[in-house]
Amino acid sequence: MIRKITIILFIMLFAFHTLTALPVECDKGVIPFGNYIVEEPGQKAIIGWNGSVEVLILSNDLLGEIESYSGFKGKIQVLEILPLPSLPKIEKGSEESFRTLISYINFRISRKGLIRPFLAYAEAKRVTVEFQVTIGPHFITVVKAENGKELEKWIMDYAEKHGLEKPKVTVDILEDYINRGYKYFAVDIVTIENIREIRTVEPLVYIFKSDKIFYPLKISGLTESYTEIKLFIVSKDRVRSEPITRAKFEFTVEDIISLDKLREVDPRLASLFKEGELWVTVLEYRGSTVDLTSDVETTTTKIVLRGVDSVIAFITPLALIVIALSLLFRYYLAKTPHVEYSKPGYVITAASLLLILGVLLIIPYSVLALKIIEPPILPYIKPGPGKVFASLIIGAYVSLGILSLVSVILIAKKRLLGLKLGLASTIIILLISITYASTVIILGYLGIYYTVMGATIGLGALSSIIALLSLIFIGLSWNHIERK
Repeated sequence: MIRKITIILFIMLFAFHTLTALPVECDKGVIPFGNYIVEEPGQKAIIGWNGSVEVLILSNDLLGEIESYSGFKGKIQVLEILPLPSLPKIEKGSEESFRTLISYINFRISRKGLIRPFLAYAEAKRVTVEFQVTIGPHFITVVKAENGKELEKWIMDYAEKHGLEKPKVTVDILEDYINRGYKYFAVDIVTIENIREIRTVEPLVYIFKSDKIFYPLKISGLTESYTEIKLFIVSKDRVRSEPITRAKFEFTVEDIISLDKLREVDPRLASLFKEGELWVTVLEYRGSTVDLTSDVETTTTKIVLRGVDSVIAFITPLALIVIALSLLFRYYLAKTPHVEYSKPGYVITAASLLLILGVLLIIPYSVLALKIIEPPILPYIKPGPGKVFASLIIGAYVSLGILSLVSVILIAKKRLLGLKLGLASTIIILLISITYASTVIILGYLGIYYTVMGATIGLGALSSIIALLSLIFIGLSWNHIERK
């Protein structure tokens, strides 16, 4: 299917009182009309997709800076480019949609316009005006273009007819989108009285046909700037991970939302779906616009392995210790000789300390695991590196607790393997405790910290003391054993 893409050209006009002109430095594919500083420090969008139609509620923040007050004509002119996959229907949006959805997501986490045909401004060959619409401060003209240079000429003429300075349009970018089938452009003139402080422009709603979830990012690389982008995606199934990570976004929250709650966010989003419960996914990007080298283009799937990061980290040491013990019992236990203890006091003391060590490692750390290890249930919240690392260490301590108890059983049965396993478990506990404490200090300097780290270090220190005593008495016992 040949995909039609709409490129949204936002021509921003901002009214001030007798101000001067300085060079523009903006992100999100911003093209300057004059000599002004206008920045777009943030974007946010709610995306609803039912498999064939997408509703995109898009809002951006603008920040202007004027350093002089002479020779200014009263307007700041900026051009932004936003590609879309088909001819859109454009309507007025509301910031209340974002407030409602964010409030809902925060609550869940705390618990764990008139369109009229218009055929002017089509003088440029092979550039056709599709429609115009006025929505609040926005005056939007949607055109269809077949050639980048002709579109550039149309934009120049359009700017001149509206009394704007001619913009510096990047023809190569326009030509690239047209060659890829992105032939629709919406030119949006926005008038804002004052942007000396960051102001959120009234959102617009774009409704268009699309065979995938789509949000343009590549166009943001026209100029270099730091930006923060937050996307809220509502879909019938879970969002595929690979295209998201390729676009350098991170999954931060994933949850379900009822159709009734979605209707509170925006009825147009709810009208896409018939299902009673839907998926809502929050994606975030923080960084330079030049690193945005691909758009968000993804679909959904019923099979997703998300929300298991800390679970996998916890289970991995347990699985390894079970496999290791199974192999030992199968291939080595029979070859291990029985022993007699000439001084049983040392052995009894070592075994008692290993028993205490095993209980101390298993019970408190298991309770800690139940508190912090997040199972793959909703809402999914992306764990930080501190949490994943702590989950791995907790799993390792529980595994070593199991190993200590197994060694006690084998010591009671007078098998030499029991003392060997006790020796191994105590040495590994000491090494892990020292390594973990050192790593936490380093992570602290890097600003990575998770609250459970302190409790883990405390239990690790107590376990290390008992492990050291066990190691001493195992060593004493070793000199007083007789093999049969």
